[in-house]
Amino acid sequence: MVKNKDDIQREATKIIKSNRASLLLMGTGTGKTYTALSNMDGKILIVYAASPHYQNWLLEIEKWDIQKDITFTTYDSLHHLIGTKWDWICLDESQ
Repeated sequence: MVKNKDDIQREATKIIKSNRASLLLMGTGTGKTYTALSNMDGKILIVYAASPHYQNWLLEIEKWDIQKDITFTTYDSLHHLIGTKWDWICLDESQ
């Protein structure tokens, strides 16, 4: 059965809401960024690998008019945030 984008996002949302940790393995264009952002609240840390990923996050946040407490860092700079408490940590393109 082929699922459409909305079905995939609904299924991912159920998984996120019922687990302390989740891994979104969704295809290109299925709304991973939107699904993640729409299900996170509180203090959010997004860790990304390279500048193009950061730019994509900013574009998606603007596109969906997301108003949340989000901090960005790279994997290389993550050590500077040791000891900081987060409600959500999103590892984009985790390494």
